[in-house]
Amino acid sequence: AFRIVPVSRSDARAMISEIRTAGLLRGARGERPVDLEALASSIVSLSALVSDFPEIQELDVNPLVVREAGAVALDARIIFGSPAGA
Repeated sequence: AFRIVPVSRSDARAMISEIRTAGLLRGARGERPVDLEALASSIVSLSALVSDFPEIQELDVNPLVVREAGAVALDARIIFGSPAGA
């Protein structure tokens, strides 16, 4: 799922519901649901980071682990360049 930044909380929730594995996040096959609000907050925060720092050319968070309570990025890569128009 893709959006143009900045991404709002409602955009983030919509993005989550658009992915094929959304049912697994909500709890399926006997598993407990994950913290979808923490996931949405992570998306919104990353969107704000990219909006606030135009020198970020690429941002990769992999994996982002979302649990029953909370989310944590285990690895991230950011590539910087000159801000647009500079």
